[in-house]
Amino acid sequence: MKNAYLLIVFLFCSSQWLLAQCNPNPDPSSGIDCFQAELLCCGEFTGISGTLPTDPSPFGPNPLCPGSATVPNNTSWYSFVAGSTDMLFEVNLTNCSPTPQGPGGAQIGVYEGCDFFINVYCNGAENNGIVIVPLSNLIVGQAYFFFLDGFAGSVCDYEINLMQGSNFTVEPGAVLAVNGPQEVCAGSANTTFLAELDFGATDVVWTLPSGVVGTGNGNQLLVTNWGNNVGNTLTICGDGVNDCSPVPNGMTQFCFTVDVATEDTIAVAGSYCSSDIGY
Repeated sequence: MKNAYLLIVFLFCSSQWLLAQCNPNPDPSSGIDCFQAELLCCGEFTGISGTLPTDPSPFGPNPLCPGSATVPNNTSWYSFVAGSTDMLFEVNLTNCSPTPQGPGGAQIGVYEGCDFFINVYCNGAENNGIVIVPLSNLIVGQAYFFFLDGFAGSVCDYEINLMQGSNFTVEPGAVLAVNGPQEVCAGSANTTFLAELDFGATDVVWTLPSGVVGTGNGNQLLVTNWGNNVGNTLTICGDGVNDCSPVPNGMTQFCFTVDVATEDTIAVAGSYCSSDIGY
């Protein structure tokens, strides 16, 4: 099977809509690193709760706080877009597991980007209980990245509430490209495609041709049946969406084509469709 990957020009198409799992969640899960930070796109940065991961996730700035000896241990990340120049957060840390250094707690910080060049706030102490996080001189419309990290690996429950200021509702970004096979065998099952998403898009609504069966999950499309499409060139489209705007608007769409090979087609020299291989 040809393993060429797709970077196909933008096209419009129509057919059945397949909605990736896009479910507004009052308590969004966090990401384990800055690049996977959960985007709080609906201005819902209040009542966000969770538990720091038990497994190490040493992905982040090192030192964690500039000019200190702090390091990332088991970090949770969220991202938001500032709606005001000043914001005030309250973080409540409870049930922290003890560490050799003390009763346990968490470190808290905010960066302007995942390059970690600009630190907006950082508290590298072994914090426990209620911690006030004041942010000032923010750029309205700028994305920021908020982390909590277990001090020396401590695992805490947490709740984050925005007490003053606001964060913007974020419009979904576009599907920039889709990676996956350009040619498939007619009987192929479990073919995976992965979408590259612009900032603001957290899920994809997939548009599939007639007869094609698949499921979407986040930026992934898993096709389990290509239907009665042997010898056809099919067009699949994906629209970037998020929890705030889960319905496609046509402005974030990306389309690509897939050839469904006949059973006697040699996709690549020395490689046959599985149904051609004799036993």
